[in-house]
Amino acid sequence: MGKKNMEGEASGRKEREQEQVRELLSKVEDMLQENGAWHFSLHMYQRLEEEWSRREQQLRARLEAETDVGSVRRKQKRVETKINMELEEEQRLETKEEEQEGSLRKEQEKKEECVERKMKREEAKEERVRVELERQSSEEDGGETSCDSGGEKEDERRVMMDEEREESTQVKTGTMAPCRPNGGQRLAFSPVRRLA
Repeated sequence: MGKKNMEGEASGRKEREQEQVRELLSKVEDMLQENGAWHFSLHMYQRLEEEWSRREQQLRARLEAETDVGSVRRKQKRVETKINMELEEEQRLETKEEEQEGSLRKEQEKKEECVERKMKREEAKEERVRVELERQSSEEDGGETSCDSGGEKEDERRVMMDEEREESTQVKTGTMAPCRPNGGQRLAFSPVRRLA
């Protein structure tokens, strides 16, 4: 009984499979008739082709947009970087110029102060020479007859006037010695001695 039962089940299964195959073949034949002996219709093919074309265009547009946007962004970054570098360089140069102008201004002020001090010393010296000359001329008018004292005073007066002319010339021509912190006088221990 077991064998017959198995054989009955196997034959029932075969019949069902054959029925399914018949139904499938019937559907295929119906579809072929509807599509004019094609596995799918021309209309379906055209729709698929249009969809593929549309997708391809979308992908190309997206790729171009991404490429353009990336390119534009890179260009913008390069331009911004260049502008920032130029601004930094300009600020650095302005700072450097300001520092140089400040040091030049200070140097000029020092020179002006030195010239003013020298001019004041010259004026004071001129005043002393004038006073001394007036004193000497009043003494001469007073009738001092001593030859020795008159000769010595005359020599001193000539030396002072020569020094005055020399310093005045130096001030006018700009060949004067640099300003010294001790008022233009040589130090007592200076290796350079004044010859006169």
